[in-house]
Amino acid sequence: MKFCENLYALRKNMNISQEQLAELVDVSRQSVSKWELGESYPTIENIFKLCNVLNCKMNELINEKLTDFELMSNEVKSIKQGYERFLGYADTYDEGRPKLPSKAIDIIKMYLDRSIDTIVDLGSGTGLSTETCTSYANNVIGVEPSKDMIKKARTKENKKMHFISGFGEKTGLENEIADIVICSQAFHWMEPNTTIKEVYRILKKGGVFAVVDADYPPIINKELEQLNSYILRKTARLEDYDSKWLSKKNEHLNNIRKSGLFDYSREICFEHIEKYDQERYKKFLLSQSSMQHAIKYNYNLIIDELDTLDEKLNRIFKGKDLNALYSYRMRIGIK
Repeated sequence: MKFCENLYALRKNMNISQEQLAELVDVSRQSVSKWELGESYPTIENIFKLCNVLNCKMNELINEKLTDFELMSNEVKSIKQGYERFLGYADTYDEGRPKLPSKAIDIIKMYLDRSIDTIVDLGSGTGLSTETCTSYANNVIGVEPSKDMIKKARTKENKKMHFISGFGEKTGLENEIADIVICSQAFHWMEPNTTIKEVYRILKKGGVFAVVDADYPPIINKELEQLNSYILRKTARLEDYDSKWLSKKNEHLNNIRKSGLFDYSREICFEHIEKYDQERYKKFLLSQSSMQHAIKYNYNLIIDELDTLDEKLNRIFKGKDLNALYSYRMRIGIK
């Protein structure tokens, strides 16, 4: 059975209306109706809520193989390998992942001999990196191929910041439009050679291309780091995880140099602290790509871990907030 059919059957079994279910899950009745019609799909957080309300296991609600995810329209399915991994959990991603530290732009500014007019953010996702850029430029453009991510990002648009649908290698932007092109936590999902050529095309002379990556997991405490590593190992072996990346992070600087397009390039390291409560750290764990893949396509192999995740986190956090130290690596190329 499909998710929409499972949801309808479980709701009828509980003898509650769409309106009542919507109120219990804290969504609109229209959302429940669309889920049951197969027109949209709930976020992972709402799946958790549905299971609690309907008193069912997740693999009872979701088709175990999850090969019939109704959220995937033909348009989305045609997106290049990698981007469809980010379907259906934009809210979880937006709330769990760290924002781009302002320190990254402060460092980039040291290499510019002019004021910043335009920044382009490639693979902008839900706008976590794009938002940071608005403190430094009057025109910030996020470029993102994922339908779900860009929908979330567009709720944040303002006079300085807007988002367009596009790929790293095909942005649709004008020549030499950007003072800075930044790619935060996304370059490994892009074909490096064609993307670098596109970056060079849209970058002004003397402009900076910056690829920014955080080392995961963040430094927070032994138990949480061990939990993160355990979940990653368990979910990553459900697929050939590294093969999903179009380039490896440790090759980013070499790919920039091999292009022969930039006058100067180097790697820069810095640190940043993020604050986490239990709920946000849970969303960080759920937002990782291998976890989402496991939930969508091999759910029965990870179900036990998700059923006990809250218990484990509650035991570690004990109602407190914790600081997490992220180590960042930024590879830059100057045109």
